[in-house]
Amino acid sequence: MPRPLDLIIKEKSEEVLEKLFNRRIILLKGEISKQAADNIIAMLTILAVRSNEKIDLIIDSGGGSVDETFRIVNCLGLLKPVIRGIVVGECSSMAIMILQACHKRYSCKLVKFHIHRFSISRSNMQNIIFERSLKEILDAEKEYVDFVSKRMGLSKKKLWALMDRGSLYIIDYSATEALKLGLIDRIIHFREKDFQII
Repeated sequence: MPRPLDLIIKEKSEEVLEKLFNRRIILLKGEISKQAADNIIAMLTILAVRSNEKIDLIIDSGGGSVDETFRIVNCLGLLKPVIRGIVVGECSSMAIMILQACHKRYSCKLVKFHIHRFSISRSNMQNIIFERSLKEILDAEKEYVDFVSKRMGLSKKKLWALMDRGSLYIIDYSATEALKLGLIDRIIHFREKDFQII
């Protein structure tokens, strides 16, 4: 009896992730959840213990949990190996902070970045569980701004303005715009040798 296609795809995906891990490449894809954070922190720690060689963190995420993002950022700040954050698709919301926590920040050309205020409106509160008081959410947002603005080389006032603009008008930034803003260090050229990781 033939095996279900979804089972085959799942097994192949796990095989690919294992091969990437052995090459010191970690994938942050999709929502930043507790499970995702647990996996990423575990993989980062294992690779850091194995050797001081660089680690590539591939990012394609629209963001997620504030708490779990802070956990990943804390972990990145404790590791000795150079971490290269490489955006290959989307880098939005809390994923922006993870990128800024990397030693080196790179991006492919055809990607998008999105910065916005934390979602604390009543309408959004029906869909998002924060497990925090309103004061804690605002305090966390200030921590985000302090960290990200410093890494970007922007004033806090300028970053708050970008976040307000992103929340009001749902504005995405291209890789070129992200470079000008200070979100990344440089754009990776198509088929650039140093970044042919697979």
